[in-house]
Amino acid sequence: LAGAATLRGGNATVEGMAVLDSAGYCQALRELRCDMARLRNSTNVTAVTDTQYQGRLEAHKDLMSVWTTKYSTHVGYIKSCYGYTVGPTNLLPEHKARIKVNPRTIKTYHVNPGEEEDGICYAIKYIGTMEGKSTTECSAYPGFRQSNCPEQCPDTGGGNDDCQ
Repeated sequence: LAGAATLRGGNATVEGMAVLDSAGYCQALRELRCDMARLRNSTNVTAVTDTQYQGRLEAHKDLMSVWTTKYSTHVGYIKSCYGYTVGPTNLLPEHKARIKVNPRTIKTYHVNPGEEEDGICYAIKYIGTMEGKSTTECSAYPGFRQSNCPEQCPDTGGGNDDCQ
């Protein structure tokens, strides 16, 4: 799971990092759900729990500035509901974000200018899926995912009905 993946469905890969466009967003989430279902159902996978590791969402300083000003509630959701730290990093180029679920599971992705909300909603969905919380409502933010990120995908909950 470490590193970036090449996403199917009209997305490009730049320097090994997935570039999500609006049209490919739903496809990327469906693929993530399917990949997670396959991992859960695999007899060759052993679960590794990092009880001492705190997840982190980081982004280029300009992108993080947009997220913390225009989408501060989304950032608060990630902090409160997932226990992640959120902040800028000098290690990423412009328009890039990185989700560190644990030391072995790191997702780096590109957020197109003007699609910052899609980028933060993708982080919410990715983290929720990876942490096994994509179908669990956060009591501090009831109905948040469905009301704040509905335009990316109508199915913000779980389910694998579209897996092949």
